[in-house]
Amino acid sequence: MWHLPMPRPSDAFQPATPQSSIHGSADMLPLELSPPWLEMPEEQFKQRYGPRQKTSTAFLGRTLLRSLNEVLANAPSERALTKKPLTVNLSPPLRLAPLPRELRFYIFNATQNSGERKQDAFKIQLSTRPADAVESGKSARYKFDRSGNILPILVGYYAPLNVYILWDADLHDLGAGYSYSNSVYSKSEVVYEAAALGVAESDFRLRNGIVENIIAARSDALVEGLKRRIKATVDRSLGGW
Repeated sequence: MWHLPMPRPSDAFQPATPQSSIHGSADMLPLELSPPWLEMPEEQFKQRYGPRQKTSTAFLGRTLLRSLNEVLANAPSERALTKKPLTVNLSPPLRLAPLPRELRFYIFNATQNSGERKQDAFKIQLSTRPADAVESGKSARYKFDRSGNILPILVGYYAPLNVYILWDADLHDLGAGYSYSNSVYSKSEVVYEAAALGVAESDFRLRNGIVENIIAARSDALVEGLKRRIKATVDRSLGGW
């Protein structure tokens, strides 16, 4: 299954850059130089790095990496944590295979608001533009970065329940791409089920009629959630759409 080609992104699960070159990157630190927040007790981490008002990109990145600590090959630098997307190098043990050596995370704060058009739903807003984007404005459209054959992972984090929502990124920049601040939704039930059981799945019908398989995972089950997210993306791609 994992060696079959995907139409998009192509060869997404090929081995990544050799570790020797990764260690030399300005945006990566070897694990022996890992920052203290990676192993910090949860309450201490929240007190020191938790958001005071608005949830920052750096907080979301640190939280994600803490959830992936058991499979990390490198710790991204403080500079990398302030940017979207966040590319993460993985070194999963055999018991946690199959996982690719690199993933590119677009992580956003997930919110729930009973006043939204879509009630009983969680959402994120795609408030990011590619670094090399030359367009702006309401008509501009953007694509997730797939350079280096690295799979983009679209993630929402809901801190009160410590749950990640994992969307199929390929379905959210189809055609011309996504618009800035576009909203992406998930049913509430899949988030609550993941909080209780660890991992949950749910279907959600998009405006274009495509039914998306959404995965939600509690922090301590994020690796399993990612495995399911990647498998679901591969299965959909091999199905011809």
